[in-house]
This record gives sequence, C-alpha cells and structure tokens, in this order.
Amino acid sequence: MRSCLAHVQADLARMTRERTKAGAAAMDPLATEDEATEAKRQVEPLRSDDERLNTSTSRLEARLKEVLVEEEHEAFRPEFEATEREMAAAVQAFRENYPRLAGEIASMLSRLQAATLEAKRVNITAPAGWRRTVKGAETQLRGRAASYGSTRRQGTMAAWWT
Repeated sequence: MRSCLAHVQADLARMTRERTKAGAAAMDPLATEDEATEAKRQVEPLRSDDERLNTSTSRLEARLKEVLVEEEHEAFRPEFEATEREMAAAVQAFRENYPRLAGEIASMLSRLQAATLEAKRVNITAPAGWRRTVKGAETQLRGRAASYGSTRRQGTMAAWWT
C-alpha cells in the first residue's frame, strides 16, 4: 500500500512538473505559433492526468490510514480480550464469594466489637495500681494507636478500635 502510494505521488510530482513546463511553453511570448499550439495541446491531458493522480493520492492516503488503524486494532485485540476475560473471571469470583465473605467479615466485626467493649470494661474496672491494659484492636492490628481524622468520626469509630 505504501509503495503504491509512493509511486502515485512520484507520478503526480512528475506530471505536475510536465504540466507546469508545458503551461510555461504555451504562454512563452518567444515561442512560435506551432510551439505554443503544441504546448497548449499537451497541457489539457496533463491537467486531466494531474487531477486523476491527485484523486488517487487522496484515496490511497485515506485507505492507508484505514489500514493502519485496522492493523493497530488487530495488534491491540489480544491485550484487550485477555483483560476482558480476566475482568469477567474476577467479577464472577467476586459474585460467587462476596456473600460468604461479607458474612464472615460481619461476624468478625461483631466479635471484634464485643471484644472491644469487654476490653474497655476490663480496663476501666482494673484495680488501683494495675499497670496493664488490654490493647485496642487497631493497635494490635496495625501496631499503633488509633488516629482519627475528624472529631465526628472519633465518636463513632473510637468504640470499634480503641
């Protein structure tokens, strides 16, 4: 496709030069009547060939762009289809496992809340001089004390993690 386009473009350049040369000869004030007539006779077919080659060039350039887009799409298709398959598998796994996992997480959170409340009770009721406290869930899970970004959240989240 590209070599065909290159040949047409070369022919177009050659035709344009010939037409320009013939047009100049047809208009040359020093040319004889016969030379001017012959040059004018050559100009019209060259103009027609020039138009035909311009049209061919435009069509070939448009088709080349289409072919390049098609090639790019074909090269991209395997990556797209692999990603599409992986997404479908991940969605299916989520669909199959989420209800069970959500139930397990809800159960763990409920248990954690109960343990947190019990830890608070035990820490508050510890006898005077008792130096140990039951650490909160976040401290144990993250290895640091809870830190909350806003006072609004502090009131609701503190019961869960400290």
